[in-house]
Amino acid sequence: MSGKLSRATVALLLMSAFALACGRSTSTEMSEADASAIRLALGTVPATGEIPDLVISEVLERGEPGKRETARIAADGTAAPEVRIGAIRVLRELDPERAVDPIMAALKVGPIEVQIAAAAALGRIKDRRAAPALIELLDSEDLSLAGSAATALGLIGDSGAAKALARTVGRDNPAGSAAVVALEAIQSSAANEQLIAYLSDLSPEVRARAASALSASPDARALQKLVELSRDKNPAVRSASAKALGPIDSDDALGPLRAMLSDSDLRVKRAAIFALGRSPIERASQLLTSLMRRETDFQIDCIRALGGRQDRVAVDGLIRALDDPDRFVRDSASVSLGKSRDRRAVPRLIAGIERTDRRLGDEAVLALGQIGDVAAIPLLSRLLLGEELRYAVASARSLGMLDYPEARSALEAALESRSPEVRETAAAALSAKM
Repeated sequence: MSGKLSRATVALLLMSAFALACGRSTSTEMSEADASAIRLALGTVPATGEIPDLVISEVLERGEPGKRETARIAADGTAAPEVRIGAIRVLRELDPERAVDPIMAALKVGPIEVQIAAAAALGRIKDRRAAPALIELLDSEDLSLAGSAATALGLIGDSGAAKALARTVGRDNPAGSAAVVALEAIQSSAANEQLIAYLSDLSPEVRARAASALSASPDARALQKLVELSRDKNPAVRSASAKALGPIDSDDALGPLRAMLSDSDLRVKRAAIFALGRSPIERASQLLTSLMRRETDFQIDCIRALGGRQDRVAVDGLIRALDDPDRFVRDSASVSLGKSRDRRAVPRLIAGIERTDRRLGDEAVLALGQIGDVAAIPLLSRLLLGEELRYAVASARSLGMLDYPEARSALEAALESRSPEVRETAAAALSAKM
């Protein structure tokens, strides 16, 4: 089961708790019939996707002995692999703390399909105790298992795994690609020396992976080699070099990024645009706003890249885009201004929302909440009680972001709205403020 428990599973959990309170399933022993029923149920659990609620029920109805049996099966190298995979997934869902030791045992015992399931479960649990065992599996001859271990290490986020992951970048797919994603999640500079060495690898795929991994922990030592790779004959390498050059705080990184804005490969050009959006150098905003005016095909890309930048050139360029004849451009500019959180945009956003033709939409309403200026509260309060549902709902969400008494008062008044959607959104916003 991914993410939250289903309603049916939650109901089963509550039923089990009630049964235990009433004296059911209190025995410390389990009959062979009960153990057999659990094994049969666990064998029906798929390797991915939803865990059937009936399986959860089979374990929960037997209380503590049921959980112990599930843990025993997970670690039992003699049990059928499909049953052990089911046990690993169910145990991770029901009792993550109890799950770590038996799942780590499964990780060591195998076979490979069980180890892959165990690695995935340990990554979801995010327990750092599993990191050393997962690091060992990065050298597995089975690339799928090595990739699963790398993915799990990225989810756990242990910086101590960074150097081992960096070595894995040089392996074949899926292990190498999974290691890149993990390194980007961990964002550790500990692995950079190895990654910089890979920038000279004979394989263009490895060069691209190393450059991509370096984008998460920018390193000026890589600058010269990344500049060279920006002219590599392989477009994937050029794109990855752009990604890594973007966050480096050096004027020398801007030259190759500007050159890649004219690259014949559209993927490279877009990579350069978004790399400029990550640049800490203000002049990058000039390059983006200039391209935005010059080439309409890349206008949306530039607007998105400018989102979150707070220098005057970026914010002014986004404010100008609020007057574009294309509604999608205006909406995108509103979203990006919300990310920038610059109060200079507030008057223009308000004016665009107040126009009779509703020049700006609910994205602009949400941007006002993200920016957080008290000057937006009168408009948001009116929209909240107005007849236009999408503006009213957006206003409730926006007011929920504002930490002012006036915002709370407006939300409290909205609890009497005729619209159930507005009432629910206002109630949720008020609850989040508590």
